[in-house]
Parts: sequence; structure tokens; C-alpha cells
Amino acid sequence: MEEIRIKKRRICRVVRNIFLGILTISVVIFILSYISYKVWKHNLVARLKAGSRMVETVVGPVEYAKMGEGPVILICHGGACGYDNIYMYRNLVDEGFTLVCPSRPGYLRTPLKDGKSFEEQADMLAAFLDAVGIKDKVAVITISLGGPTALQFALRHQDRLNALVMQDAVSMKYSANEKAENSFLGKIFLSGWGRYMRDYLNWLEYIYAKYRSADMFEELLKVESFYDDEKCREVARRLMKQPSEYRKLQSFIIMTSPISLRMKGCDSEMEFAAKMPRLPLENIKVPVLVTHCIYDRDVPLEHGKFVADTVRNGELYAFDGPGHLFFFGENAPKVRAKLIEFLKENAR
Repeated sequence: MEEIRIKKRRICRVVRNIFLGILTISVVIFILSYISYKVWKHNLVARLKAGSRMVETVVGPVEYAKMGEGPVILICHGGACGYDNIYMYRNLVDEGFTLVCPSRPGYLRTPLKDGKSFEEQADMLAAFLDAVGIKDKVAVITISLGGPTALQFALRHQDRLNALVMQDAVSMKYSANEKAENSFLGKIFLSGWGRYMRDYLNWLEYIYAKYRSADMFEELLKVESFYDDEKCREVARRLMKQPSEYRKLQSFIIMTSPISLRMKGCDSEMEFAAKMPRLPLENIKVPVLVTHCIYDRDVPLEHGKFVADTVRNGELYAFDGPGHLFFFGENAPKVRAKLIEFLKENAR
């Protein structure tokens, strides 16, 4: 009996030591990952501050970025982004345009109080142009959740505008699609508890995209497109084999990080969008180009059709592509060429 008790004690010690070893390793891994996350966030915030300027307007301070020389294009960035959305369009500098992109209220360093409705945000854009000394008419490019502000700018400040481009942009009452809300990422970022861990989860998303890019892009496609699961898998693996598309994914993740500095504005705009009335777009007189992916689940094609069918001088360019991630894929260069052609004709 004594021998059996001794064996049991030895087994218990071995199990305890294994458990303590696993626990120690887990704690060390967590501490190292947390340090890595904190360094990543610190460097990211430092780069964001270094990459933008601040200007005082009649409605308050506005953060922005500017590049290029020539006719001005005002970029009204997408949801959960900020002034750094300008880098999606840097190729337009080579086409002879000046790009300016202010962070809207609640995004990065622009205070939320600068615009408590889409109408006030449009007025903020006009005040911003005054503050930076842009007196000539501008062309506006808007993406996704930037659509309502851009449309209000076109309605309220037509004397400042010579052309408008809507890229998969919201134009009527809008809320997050059911697929996004029920997805793993949606439950994390849209849930109450997830809000307290957003930046750390954001960092995990960045690491996942870096080392498992095809899997990460597949998950995004399931939320952002109407592709079935098999199509999402095929497209993700094909695109992520291309270095240029892989780099786009990394840039896309960074462009929405750290999410805590962007979500105050995004949450506010989602509230506005959920109550958005029908806008009198027939009063918009400038040329309008609408580019919209036919497989966009996030902002369905109906938003683009409404604009193109209602404004006086609208054109719809519908195309096949990876849903709301319209800047990826084989047709992205064609969309870019259409955009450049429109701007050269109407924005000079």
C-alpha cells in the first residue's frame, strides 16, 4: 500500500510540474505578446501623429494630410479610417492632382464635437477648405460610410464642388449587415466587452493577416461580399499569392488601427446613418461618378444605383470584384482607370 501511495504522489508531482510548466510558458508568451502589442501601438500612434497636420477652423481643430500639386481632390474617408485613407489614392498625385484628406469628427485627432450630424460634418469640410486656403472648386472622392457627408457637402456647398465620386458609398438609411454582426470579428468589435479589448484584438488581427493572410482575407470576404464560402476561399488564396495584394491587406489593417482612435467617429456616424432620411439628390448638379461592386454585402449596390439614377448628371460603373474590398482583385486597375478618366475630364 505504501508503494502505491508513493507512486501516486510521484504522479501528482509530475502532473503538477507539467501544469506549472505549461502555466509558466503561457504567462511568458502572454507577457511577451502584450509587450509586442504595446510597442506596435506606440509606434503606430507616433507615425499617425507624424503623418498629419492640424488646422484651426471656425468649427474647431481638424486633422488632415495633404500631398501633390495641381487641381484639388478632397477625400472623404471611409468608416473606421481617418486622414490616412489618402494613401489609397496616392497614385493620383502622379496624374497631376493635389490630395487633401481631413479626419472627420471623432476620427483620430479631430474632435467629435466638430460635427454632430452629417450636415455639420459637411459644413466642417467647407470650413476646413477655408482654413487651409483652398478657394477653388474641388472634386470629392468618398468611400463607404463617408458617403452621407460627401452628399451633404454636394447639397449644401455646390459652389465649392466641380465633381463627385462615390466608391461603394452609403447614400441612404444604413446599418451593419447581419453577416458582419454575427461574424467572429463582428462579435468582437461590435460587442460590449469587445470594446474594452479593441486595440489588442486589432493587433491580433494584424498578426493574423501577416502570417495567415489568405485565411484573414477569406474571413473578410465572407463578411464584405456575397461570395459563397468556396468562392471566398478560392479568391483569398489566389489574391494573397500576389505580393501587391498581400501588401494591400497589410495596409488595410494598418489603416483601421488602432481602432480605439477611430471608433468614436464611426459609432457616431453609424447612429446617424441608421436614421438617415431620403436625400434630395436630384438637386446635385455637378457630374457624379458612382463605382460600385455588384457583390458588395456591406454597402449593397442599391446605394450606388440610387445616386446614379437620382442625380442630374450621374454615371454608374458597376463591376465584378471582392465585395466591399473593391480595391483588391483583377478589376481594381479598371476601376482606377475609370476614376482617373472621370477626374481628368471634370476636376480640372
